[in-house]
Amino acid sequence: RLETRAFELQRELTNQYVTVRNMLLGQNVNDKTFNAGLLRVRKRIERELFEHAQLVVKAMRFLFDRLMLKYADGGITYANPDGTVNSKDTGYDHEWLENVGFSNGPERRGPPAKPI
Repeated sequence: RLETRAFELQRELTNQYVTVRNMLLGQNVNDKTFNAGLLRVRKRIERELFEHAQLVVKAMRFLFDRLMLKYADGGITYANPDGTVNSKDTGYDHEWLENVGFSNGPERRGPPAKPI
């Protein structure tokens, strides 16, 4: 799961940052070396977070495509093990649609009025 991985990644990177920071402080290094060490950790954190963000975006795109394929036609579309596709109509039955005046879909209207 992405959420679990995000928390693991945050914990791991925080621990690495603290470890490097404490190591550099314990060595009594000069400011230049200390800042260089922290910069390396910061760049790693940025790289890891960027890679994770890319995974999240990829998962969201996959989810969007999957939801659109499954529900866009008013039914539920699903793939069979043999690769063929079926769709089950889950909408209102024909009798109900006729009773409410919707048997042929929404009323078609002309183009929008021209602006004045």
